[in-house]
Amino acid sequence: MREILAAAAEEQDDGFKAMTAVLRGEQGPKVRQAVDTLDALHRAFGDDDK
Repeated sequence: MREILAAAAEEQDDGFKAMTAVLRGEQGPKVRQAVDTLDALHRAFGDDDK
């Protein structure tokens, strides 16, 4: 089960990285700031201690 969850998380990360790679090519500072914010949220999502 852990391997399945790890593989799913890795696939999700790869998809997110592909999407943000396109946006990182933009030159506008607001777009870059938005990408940085999305990246921080993506990394933090699901890391809540319960």
